[in-house]
Amino acid sequence: MKIRNTFSWVCLFVCLFLSGCGEKNVQFTGKVTFEDGTPVTGGTVIFESGSLQYDGRLQADGSYTLGGASEKSGLPYGSYLISVVVPSDDDGKPVIAEKYGNSATSELTFEVKADGPKTLDIKVAKP
Repeated sequence: MKIRNTFSWVCLFVCLFLSGCGEKNVQFTGKVTFEDGTPVTGGTVIFESGSLQYDGRLQADGSYTLGGASEKSGLPYGSYLISVVVPSDDDGKPVIAEKYGNSATSELTFEVKADGPKTLDIKVAKP
């Protein structure tokens, strides 16, 4: 009986331990503006890490949010390449410099850490 009771406590401890060890995701916010401070409106900010991709829609004030209040939504800790994809204007001309539309050329990177900032404001150039 004592062995069964001890085994039950060990199982309970292991389950509690493992349930608390999951990696938590971080709600992440920021603002995308031109170099002169005016907001970039419309479009998407994309954070890429390996084959994973997380995106946030740009609002009228240039702000974006990745994830919600849940620990399961948002960005996992790690390093990210970032791109900003904005549709062309009504005349078909690009709104931001082309390099920002591809994470390989944007030169935008960020590392999400448990004790690090949870915001990233991005400045982009006009074409």
